[in-house]
Amino acid sequence: MPCAASSSRTSLSWTDPDDANKVVMPTSRSLIAASAKGKKIAINKNDIILLQGDSITDSGRVKTATEPNSTRALGNGYALGVASTLLLKHPDKDLKFFNKGISGNRVHQLVDRWQSDCIEIKPNILSIHIGVNDYWHTIMNG
Repeated sequence: MPCAASSSRTSLSWTDPDDANKVVMPTSRSLIAASAKGKKIAINKNDIILLQGDSITDSGRVKTATEPNSTRALGNGYALGVASTLLLKHPDKDLKFFNKGISGNRVHQLVDRWQSDCIEIKPNILSIHIGVNDYWHTIMNG
């Protein structure tokens, strides 16, 4: 899947090879292959870090709380743990964390909200944990 990067801030977008205007989600296999290369993610000053996904990411966040680094907006799961750890480790970097996980979401729903819940946030670092509901619906519905 083609991936475009621009400027000093890495911006990733995946496009359909047959239609450059169509955004497609990378597969788990392509993401795992990329991470298997052993590249570490650099944490830079003013980075925006977005945690995206389903209930595992949502973890009880208050969806009306939109400010970065708010415990209400981050929920009570791994998103809060990641944000807390990195904010304590890098207090001088002015990091901004957002949690946009939605409990019950499947991949097609993430695609539907991709513009507002990812592109418009302009993250430098993106974590996506989704697929449990897709699998569950496949098992239940055949």
